[in-house]
Amino acid sequence: MMQYEVFYRVIRLLIVLFITITSITLLIIITPYAYPFIIAFILAFSLHPIIKFVESKLNCPRTLASFLVIIGTLFLLILFISISMIESIQAMIFLANYIPEYFQEFLHLMQNWIEAFIIPIYEKIMIQVEHLQSTHQTTILNQLNQTINHIAVVGGTFLENFFFKITTILRSLPNMISVFLFILLGTFFISKDWYKLEKGYKKKLPNTIQEGIQELYYQLKKALFGYLKAQLILTIITICVIFIGLSIIKVNYAFSIALLIGLVDFIPYLGTGLFFIPWTIYLYFTGNFDLTIQVSVLYMVIIIQRQLLEPKILATQIGVNPLFVLMTAFVSYQIIGVLGILLAPFFVIFLQALNQTEIFKRVWHYIYYGTD
Repeated sequence: MMQYEVFYRVIRLLIVLFITITSITLLIIITPYAYPFIIAFILAFSLHPIIKFVESKLNCPRTLASFLVIIGTLFLLILFISISMIESIQAMIFLANYIPEYFQEFLHLMQNWIEAFIIPIYEKIMIQVEHLQSTHQTTILNQLNQTINHIAVVGGTFLENFFFKITTILRSLPNMISVFLFILLGTFFISKDWYKLEKGYKKKLPNTIQEGIQELYYQLKKALFGYLKAQLILTIITICVIFIGLSIIKVNYAFSIALLIGLVDFIPYLGTGLFFIPWTIYLYFTGNFDLTIQVSVLYMVIIIQRQLLEPKILATQIGVNPLFVLMTAFVSYQIIGVLGILLAPFFVIFLQALNQTEIFKRVWHYIYYGTD
């Protein structure tokens, strides 16, 4: 009897593995072709509560409510991008006025640094080389020349790849516009027919599966909005801290810089270091040591407040430890590359929703006990 139980458990385990692997494989195959509609479904899913609210408050048809919400969201997105671009242009104008002067100063300081440190080291090396045998001298000089040539080749390849990528992006603009239109139209039609689609799947699926889908939908919505709320709170706090800090140390265009850094900080894992580290290095090499210390202190304050607040806010909003998010990001990066880093939070949200709906517990119960 025990042998039969083990046998059936193995069979049920194989069934679960087969369904899981098949689903993931189909998703990987379909995604490159259907990703605009997948994104459209996610957007429709996210906008559904707002559309439902507008529909009830204005007492208007679902089609009109969907149209108004999508157009309103698009307008807010364009407004947000426009304000960001205006602030960025102002910052660029400021940089354009001051960069030439700072760049000349930077070159002058680099020249002095090379004359003070690099050239004496080079001269000492050459003195040591002159005392070597001619064959050793030739070997060392050849190796030095090869290193310089390799650096030049690497630099040239980097620039070539950089401009090639820019050209590729420009060429792909028509395709990007087409994809955007498909996403926009897909979002509208899915939102408009949301109740019809919901009614359709309810007719074809058993009640137990319907209940599971409803619970998963609820948990996904809760986790998604919780994560977005957590990131928004952290970003607003970061922008405020940066703005106050830059205002105290009297940096021009403090709000524009704070907003720009805050926007980058909203993107997963890029962080404020993308701006602060190069800025601090530049200030150091240009000899602006007071501002170097001030900016470094501000950066440390931002890191500390982020590390203190992020675990509490994420745990409060979606009940997930940031370490788990980081581990998911690493695994995603290993599987699908850089895109995996950006998608990692959504993988975490999905896994958290599955956990909250006790899917894993139900699957284990099925494997161990069957359908009873």
